[in-house]
Amino acid sequence: MGDIVSLGGADDGVRLVEFERAIPGRPATSRRPAGPRILRFSEIPSGAQVFLTDSEIAFLQKEGRFRFELLNEDPDRPRRERPTNLGLTEEESRYADCHLDYVVACYGMPGGYKKSRPKLRPIIKEVAERRGEKPPSPSTVMRQVEKWLVGGDVLGKAALIRKRRYANTQQPWAPKLLAAMRSCTYRALLLPKGSASDVLALLRIWADENYPDGNVALPSLRTMERELAKVDKYIKDYLRKGGGKAGRANAAYYERPLPALPMEEVEVDHTTFDVQLIDDQSDIVFGRPDVITIRCRRTGMVLGLGIGWEMPSFASFIEAVRHAMYEKDLSAFPSVKTGWPCRGRWRRMFVDNAMHFLGVSIAHAANELRFEVVELRPGEPWMKGAQERLFGILNSRVAHAVPGTTLSNTAERREHEEALEPPALTLREFEAFLVTYICDEHHWAPHTGLGPLRTLPDVPIRLWRQEIGKVKIRDLPHPDTFASLAGDVDHRTVQHYGIDWDYIRYQSDELIPILTHPKHKPGKGKHKGTLYRVTRDPKDLSRIWVFDPYRKLSIEVPAVRQDYAAGLTQHQHAVIIAHHLRTVRQFVDIDGLLRTRGQMLVEIERLRKRRNVQGIERKLARFLGQQKAKRIRSRVTPANDSATASAEPLDIEDPSFVKAPEVRSPQASNLNRRMRENPERVRQVEAEPGRPPKKIARMPKKDAAQAAVKAPPSTSSSDLDAIRNTNSDWDDV
Repeated sequence: MGDIVSLGGADDGVRLVEFERAIPGRPATSRRPAGPRILRFSEIPSGAQVFLTDSEIAFLQKEGRFRFELLNEDPDRPRRERPTNLGLTEEESRYADCHLDYVVACYGMPGGYKKSRPKLRPIIKEVAERRGEKPPSPSTVMRQVEKWLVGGDVLGKAALIRKRRYANTQQPWAPKLLAAMRSCTYRALLLPKGSASDVLALLRIWADENYPDGNVALPSLRTMERELAKVDKYIKDYLRKGGGKAGRANAAYYERPLPALPMEEVEVDHTTFDVQLIDDQSDIVFGRPDVITIRCRRTGMVLGLGIGWEMPSFASFIEAVRHAMYEKDLSAFPSVKTGWPCRGRWRRMFVDNAMHFLGVSIAHAANELRFEVVELRPGEPWMKGAQERLFGILNSRVAHAVPGTTLSNTAERREHEEALEPPALTLREFEAFLVTYICDEHHWAPHTGLGPLRTLPDVPIRLWRQEIGKVKIRDLPHPDTFASLAGDVDHRTVQHYGIDWDYIRYQSDELIPILTHPKHKPGKGKHKGTLYRVTRDPKDLSRIWVFDPYRKLSIEVPAVRQDYAAGLTQHQHAVIIAHHLRTVRQFVDIDGLLRTRGQMLVEIERLRKRRNVQGIERKLARFLGQQKAKRIRSRVTPANDSATASAEPLDIEDPSFVKAPEVRSPQASNLNRRMRENPERVRQVEAEPGRPPKKIARMPKKDAAQAAVKAPPSTSSSDLDAIRNTNSDWDDV
């Protein structure tokens, strides 16, 4: 009673039950036979009752669905696990084998086994002499025979081992202190170099906060070291390095079965090669190339690759897909001897989360190109370990062997820093090395994991030639599909000289229908022209596609400078343009230009100041003249009621009796003109044709009445007596 047994198997589930008691079977009568004995079990942890007969237990035990898990040999001690032959230590196995010889010899006694020390001693002595060891006591042998009778039928020799001793499970510390020790241990593991001394220091702070009187005995440093050593490795990695690192470091690896045919499953990944590349025509350093490869999982063949200069983008991914699907043109690589026979469309592509172009774009491309995308779970590089291994081989065989390599890590680079050569490999040379190695060496070398078992090697080209005939190659997509998927889209105007895009000019006769269309606007000044959708391939800037909205078709427009743009990538063009502008800035003395510009501005400012001063003086003179005219017009004079004066012509030199006409600019607004009620008009004398006008006598300047009211003479006169007579109130000094 109290033994724990497991019922069932992997197909129907395993249930743990505890034996409670045996129910005797009904006795036999004259009418019916005796009933079987029933054993009652209680399921853990639900407590449901399970009833089994001896025959049912025997049937389950034969199928391996009735197993002892824990035995309750001593009710006062905790139940212990029932060992089996596979769960024995080497020491326990030697002990059981030794005593099994004595047990078998006792069972072979004449007349059967008898519990008699005199009869057992000669048998024990004979076995000990045969084994060459000291004979055990008869009591020990009889005790082992008893164990064999009880559990030998089920457990075999595992029933003869000693009872396993268990350490004292009772903790010497209070539960609250144990919880604090565990908490401080986890807090110390959060530190990058947390140790047992840190745990003890944190525990000291906890004791001071919770027990200010200090009546707490803390464990020793050795105890903290043992507690720290008990922490599971996953928990240590999780606290120190995060859940992702803990999962990758402690996860189990599983191999995936290979597909049945080539082109059924492929895997794609990228890596940045450890080499610096330069331009083919100049010394411009483009940087480290990022290579994307597509590999067939069944044969190990590299179907295609794409070379980019930035971190993996959707454009470089599409370039690799295009290269993998179509026939390879190896005319630029005459050193390749064996060719590259891979082409076609696959069914399923495996990608991981390290590919930064995952998302809506790749899903849309998969729908158009008609293949399925399977995203592997993050942190599981073994799911495509062959692809990772391929990158390691390419880096070590190609990148690390050419000049300009940067090696794989900083420590290794520091050791070889003096021996490393400057970048000297161009993009074309690097691509030639890469293609030659893939075609002539990688495809023809045996690789582990391609055989009928994953541990057996095989040759990729052999598998491809043997099994590709079983695959039906589907029709491939139109080349324009790739340009539309990975193309860089913008809107540009179409002019008579063509289209400018990032300093590259594109021109074609096909643009004439757009230029001559009635709805086309070329744009002039502040008026913008008509914008048209243009698309270019980031991997080849030698041409663009312009969508004609009037004819509803796409026009291919080549670059004017094909010697520069043919085969040029967008990243290369950007690096070349940036290098050129930087060179121009370095050649031009920017500070000198700024000084020259500043001196010009200072001189212009000085001239503007002088001109402004002259203008102010002219404005001041004009203002004073206007004020004088205003003063003359506003002067009050007596009315001219003399008939003699009225009969005479106007005195032009002294127009005292006639108001001067107002002079205004012809650009002045009429609303600003001063309105005069009765302006005096000047009579005009018209001469008869052929006859001069008559001479009219001039009237006297002033009459007697006007002379009487004439103003006194000016004080500027030098006659002192006249001035004194005029001012009679002055005092003599």
